Amino acid sequence: MGIRRAVSAGAVTLMAAFCLTGNAGVASAQDWLGDCPKGSICAYSGVSGSGKRCNWEGNDANWAGGGRPCSFSHKVKSLWNNGRKGNLDDVHLVTCGGAHWALLWGQQEAWTNPTEDAGKGHICIKSHKWFNR
Repeated sequence: MGIRRAVSAGAVTLMAAFCLTGNAGVASAQDWLGDCPKGSICAYSGVSGSGKRCNWEGNDANWAGGGRPCSFSHKVKSLWNNGRKGNLDDVHLVTCGGAHWALLWGQQEAWTNPTEDAGKGHICIKSHKWFNR
């Protein structure tokens, strides 16, 4: 198994564990409120794509102060991976606390009670990088 595949498999495993513990919920299509440009990862200040939006088409190693800073990166309440299906369509995310997980192509996440930030209904995202499973 190559190193890229091992890292990707690990990220997917962590994502599955994160979801199975009840820390993230997938919003149904009719509940989703926001939009996200095709080819982007989008973060929202509100649940189910509501509130302010930050989005990126490329990688960003510093959501708070990188190339496209996001003013609410420390209090993200929902995410949408609207990447382009094919090459580099999944997103590896890193929280401010150092946890890693994958947001797969087309996936939408809304936090209602994450373990990070003492269950305040948001999560702090540090960075992301597009990858292939």
